[in-house]
Amino acid sequence: MEPAKGDCALDGSACMFDLACAELGGVACTSAGTCLDTDGADIGSCLPDSLCDEACEQSDQFRLLFSPDVQNWTAFRLNASNPGQTFYNVIYDASGVGVDDVTLSVTIPYPYITVGGNPLHVYDADTVGSNGMGCLDPENADSVPITAGAPFSITLDDWIDPAVDAGDYHLSCTQVLGPNGDGSCTFDVTVLNGDIPLGGLIYLNVHLDFGLKGQFVDANPVGADPTGMLEDRYDRHPYVSPWSSSDALVNTETDDGSLGLADCRAFWFEHTDGFTDPLFEDQLQNLNMFKQVAGAFGRIWCADDGDGYEYYLQLVHPTKGVVQSAQADEDGYYALTYKHKGKPTDYLVEVYSDATFDTLVTSTTVELQGNGWANVGFWATDCDTDSVWNSSVVYGKGRKKN
Repeated sequence: MEPAKGDCALDGSACMFDLACAELGGVACTSAGTCLDTDGADIGSCLPDSLCDEACEQSDQFRLLFSPDVQNWTAFRLNASNPGQTFYNVIYDASGVGVDDVTLSVTIPYPYITVGGNPLHVYDADTVGSNGMGCLDPENADSVPITAGAPFSITLDDWIDPAVDAGDYHLSCTQVLGPNGDGSCTFDVTVLNGDIPLGGLIYLNVHLDFGLKGQFVDANPVGADPTGMLEDRYDRHPYVSPWSSSDALVNTETDDGSLGLADCRAFWFEHTDGFTDPLFEDQLQNLNMFKQVAGAFGRIWCADDGDGYEYYLQLVHPTKGVVQSAQADEDGYYALTYKHKGKPTDYLVEVYSDATFDTLVTSTTVELQGNGWANVGFWATDCDTDSVWNSSVVYGKGRKKN
């Protein structure tokens, strides 16, 4: 398992273990550089995870990021996750199949969906390169043909109204119709015997995303909500874990709805070759993180990849000067806590790249009124070259739901 940003596993033990370990039949590479098999036995050496790209998350947990819905406060929206997207990786040794074809059956948990028009790739694993720190880089690898001719996809519709054994990939999904649903999609990928790489190693990956995040998702519950609340809005459960996460409840007027998305839930991924079931399995766990309202709050991020910036911000009063400052967190969220009093006043929200507030990145004007607040978002495009900055402001009064 690995985040889309980098090339490292999220299994907490391996840097998506290198090909030398895979060739030995290993499933994990320890920090000491020991390749382990499924029984935990030492079967050789490998590149340890300590040499993994520092940009990669070395954890099997990811954060679901809930932000205040300024049009329906005190409800929250599930806007993003960190890491933003996920790869499921399969390395399969087909050297012993003889004259048989190879069919790998992959199981993906609800509510994951595929990303992009071509999310599934199969390569000759012996031609897969490295980024120099032991992580897989298939950019220049040799592709391996598969029998399916059509593009592969899993969408939310496949969870809501699933087909059984559908299409070239024989996709079958569990029907999931309510909050905190549970189920899986399974699909087959077949490589004909004559297309198996000479070395026998097949590398398959599928590009995935958590399907319940985003502004227009309609799955919690599916269809019109009989309570009249907006779909896919959540309330925070009053219990807060030691790591500051909470269950997400279905949004209600009284903030006591049913469980919408459980905190620290296991999402199981697996695959089989038809002989050993499962041949491999791994899990991810979510931490539900709720971002709090302040006088001015929002997020700073790169629109190219969705990653947040840990920049520094100031809230500037026209006559009093700087009245509040803060640093955005690792997800790019910030809160400038300030209670404005008196008549509506224009403030300046300034973004700096340094803690000394010397290098101004961008800024925008917001009007704050008594007991009011504003959601101020900043996002950049062309982040790797000359960034172009944009901003948006949505106002609210901090009141309870109407």
